[in-house]
Amino acid sequence: RLGAVYRMNIHVRNLDVDVTRFNVVPEPSEYVRVNYTPGHLAPGMAAKISVEILSLSPAKIERIVEVRLKAHVVSVPVTARIFDAEEYDRLDAESLAINGRRIGRHREKDERNKAGPVQLIQDEAYCRKLMGDKYQKPPGDLDADGL
Repeated sequence: RLGAVYRMNIHVRNLDVDVTRFNVVPEPSEYVRVNYTPGHLAPGMAAKISVEILSLSPAKIERIVEVRLKAHVVSVPVTARIFDAEEYDRLDAESLAINGRRIGRHREKDERNKAGPVQLIQDEAYCRKLMGDKYQKPPGDLDADGL
């Protein structure tokens, strides 16, 4: 939905017997932001990589984030569709009527009622810092609990 920030976390685990280093190289994009702490990864340990989608304008996003390890390069596809508020609401209502579920992955829950992989960022100060005046506070029913 236009004007929001969404986040998904990726975990990288070192399955080697040696300490390894990893680097993350995202394709340049005004819509995709990648956060991680560079450094060494001890055997058996994991590191978190956060990928954020800034919904600045209606768009179809298809980007690759490369995770470069000692012997491998892992390409992680990042895809999203950003709709303006009216189109999002129309498609959401249509999907709910036809399929019995909403279109936003941030609303998904698993069998144990645990939140899905995508988070809608609710911190208004953080979102305004990233998006400036393009940030739009989401309606109350758009959060993960507003099912």
